[in-house]
Amino acid sequence: MPWMIFAAAVWLLTGILVRLRGIKRLWSAALWAVLIGFYYNWTFTAGEMYRFEGMFYPVEGIPLGYLVAMAAIGILLFHYLPESKVWKFFYLLLFSFILSFAEWYAVGRGLIIYTGWSTSQGLVFKFLALAAVLWLSDLTITRRRGYLFR
Repeated sequence: MPWMIFAAAVWLLTGILVRLRGIKRLWSAALWAVLIGFYYNWTFTAGEMYRFEGMFYPVEGIPLGYLVAMAAIGILLFHYLPESKVWKFFYLLLFSFILSFAEWYAVGRGLIIYTGWSTSQGLVFKFLALAAVLWLSDLTITRRRGYLFR
């Protein structure tokens, strides 16, 4: 249930910040985020580095609500992406820290159990996964409008 609440909260935030038109335009960012997020988590849960708890609908050991939230995170990530490469780096770093904080909170609540993993490893891999999401999304989304930074 907590993963479904997490998904609902992230999608509510996405709906408020991006609106339906932006969501329709950025659907491929959502798809890439789900695919990369699934592969990233499946690799490390299958390798028994960590595991998820409190799942109603597991998909290969990953909560369905978590994957649904990944789609909204991909949309948010790409919607506010700055143009400058320097700003993109700091933006990715900030986004990685925010997601790592959310992971740290989930670990504290017992929703994620580390067996051979640490938050610092998660930060590095989140940064790499988010960079991959941005790169693939940039290939599939043509016209970006409404930058946060110019």
